[in-house]
Amino acid sequence: MGSGCLYTDEEIRRILEGSEDEDFSDGSDDMYEPTREEYDESEDEEENSQIEEQQVCETEFETETNQDPTWVEYILPIGRETFIGSSGLQNTLVIRNQDGSVAIEKIMEYFVSDEIFHCMVEKTNSYAELLKRVRTKQFSRMSRWVDVSIEEMKKFFAVILYMGVDKKPSIEHYWKMDPLYYCDFIHKISMSYNRFTNILRCWHFENVQPDNSDVLYRIQPLVDKIIAKFRELYTPSDTIVVDESQIKHQGRLKIKTYNPSKAHKYGIKIYKMCSTNSYTWSYSIHAGSGSAIEGLDKPGSVVVRLCLPLLNEGRLIVADNYYTGIALARYLKDRHTDLCGTLRKNKVKLPKDIIRKKLKRGDAVAKQMDSFVTVLKWHDKRDVLMISTCHGKEMTDVTSWRGESKKPNMVMDYNDAKKGIDVADQLSCYHSPLRKSMTWYKKVAYDLIFQTAIVNTKVIFEEATGSSISVLDVQEAMIRHWLGDVVMKKHPARISTLPSTSSERHALTQIPRRDGKLVRRRCVICYANKKAEGNPLLAKQHGLGVAVDEAEEEQQKVSCHAASANHVHAAAHCRHRMLCGF
Repeated sequence: MGSGCLYTDEEIRRILEGSEDEDFSDGSDDMYEPTREEYDESEDEEENSQIEEQQVCETEFETETNQDPTWVEYILPIGRETFIGSSGLQNTLVIRNQDGSVAIEKIMEYFVSDEIFHCMVEKTNSYAELLKRVRTKQFSRMSRWVDVSIEEMKKFFAVILYMGVDKKPSIEHYWKMDPLYYCDFIHKISMSYNRFTNILRCWHFENVQPDNSDVLYRIQPLVDKIIAKFRELYTPSDTIVVDESQIKHQGRLKIKTYNPSKAHKYGIKIYKMCSTNSYTWSYSIHAGSGSAIEGLDKPGSVVVRLCLPLLNEGRLIVADNYYTGIALARYLKDRHTDLCGTLRKNKVKLPKDIIRKKLKRGDAVAKQMDSFVTVLKWHDKRDVLMISTCHGKEMTDVTSWRGESKKPNMVMDYNDAKKGIDVADQLSCYHSPLRKSMTWYKKVAYDLIFQTAIVNTKVIFEEATGSSISVLDVQEAMIRHWLGDVVMKKHPARISTLPSTSSERHALTQIPRRDGKLVRRRCVICYANKKAEGNPLLAKQHGLGVAVDEAEEEQQKVSCHAASANHVHAAAHCRHRMLCGF
C-alpha cells in the first residue's frame, strides 16, 4: 500500500480483528450447536416439514380472497410456450487453437481470464501489506513476503488443483521429506510450503472495507466476473433447472445454514440455475436476507432473479417444492415462461380435496385452474404432489424392475430435467481440493473456480467436440498448462534397474544382424548375474575361461533352459525379453 494507504494503523487493526482470517494449517474448525435463530433460517426438504418463514412469506405476498380459486376436475391439455430464444455455444472462436481444434486450456482461461488474475494479484498484495504492517512478528513467515505475480498465482492455482487430484492428510504433508509422503512433483515446482500458505492466507478478491454491512463484499466481485463469463460463452436450451447446493462450513458464520436433507448439513447455501447438460449458468450466495419481488415470496424471487435474462423466451423452469407455488406459476406464465416442479401441501390456494385424497399405488388425481396451471397428486412409493403450467394429466407406460406401470408425463419431464443440476453437483465433488480451516469466502472461491468452472469447461468441450472427457482430464490439462514446462510433457519410460555388481548401467543396445538374421543373446547384466550365481556354463560362454567337461556342459544346458522359462527379472532388467534370448 505504501504512501497511498487509506487507513490508519488503528483502522487496520480493527479490520483485521473483525475479519475471519484463519491460518490455513492450524486445523481449527469449531463445531457448535446452532441457535434458535439459525434454525429459523434453515429449510427441511422433507414432505411433511412445516417452515414458518415460508408460510409467513406466502401470507404476506399472496393476496387472500374470500373464496378459494376455481379448480375444476376437467383437465385440458396445456401446451408449452413457444421457444423463441437462442441456445448453445455463442462464441467458439475464443476456445479454439489456430488449427481450429478446441482447447481445454482456452475454455478455462476464458472463465478465469488474465483480467481476473490481475485483480486477484492486486488485492492479494494489498492485503499482504496490511498484514505486514500490523500482525507481522520478527520471525514470522510474513516478514519474508514478496509480492506475488500473475505467473506465480497460476502456479498457486495448479498446486491447489493437484491437491484435489492427489489427496494427502493435510497441506503440510505435500512438502514432507518422509518417504511415506514424499511428493516429487511438489518439490519440482519451486514453491515452498511457507510460500504457499502465505499466498493462501493473503488471497483476496476485494480490498478490506471497515464497517461494511454487506457480508458478501469480499467474494461478490469475483462471483459477478466469473458468472458473466459463464453467461457469455453458453446459453441454455428451452429447459432449465433451479436448485441449491451446500458448501460445507462448520465455523461460526452469520450466513451459515442448516439443512438436514443435505450431505453437508451445515454450510453456505448456493442457489444455482443449470441447463439440462449440467452447465451452471447462474450462481448466487444465500446471504440470509433480501427483498422479495412484488407478488412473490422469497424463494420464488430467487427463481426469478436467477433466470431473469432468460424469461420471455418460452423456456420451462424446473424447481423443487421449496420454490414452487401458484403465485410463481402465474408470474412466470405472464412472462411467457412455464413452470414444472414438486409442490408442498402447505402452500396457499391449493385444492384441498386433492391434497387430502387417499390413493393406491399407480393412481393419480388432478385439478386445473383457469386452464393455465395443473396440480397433480400421484402415488408411487409415496404421495407425490406436482404443479405445472404446461402439463395435463397425461400418463406414459414405463417399464422398471417392478414391471409395467404408468407414470405422469409431468413427473417424467421433471426427473429428466432435475438430473442436470444433480449431475453438476456430483461432478463438482470429484477430486475436490476443499480443506478444513479455511476462511468461508475462500471456500466459495474454491467451489466457483476449482469445481464449478472445471465442470463447465468439461461441458463446453463436450458440446464443441462431441467427444467425452472426465473432470480429471480437465484438471490434469490445467495443471500442466499453469505449470508450464515442469509437467507439460510426460516423462519418458525409464528402465528400472536392480542392484548389480557391475559398475556399468544396465541399458539396452542394438544387436547387429548376422547374415541377415537377428542373433538373440542375453544382456551383459544377465550374464554377470548368472556368473554370480555360480553357473559355470554361462561363465564359459561369457569368456571367463571356466573349464567344464562335456557331460557337465550338457547338463548345464538343460538347467539353463529350465531357468530361462522363469526368467522373472527379465522384465525389470530388459523391457524387451527378446534381447535376453528367451
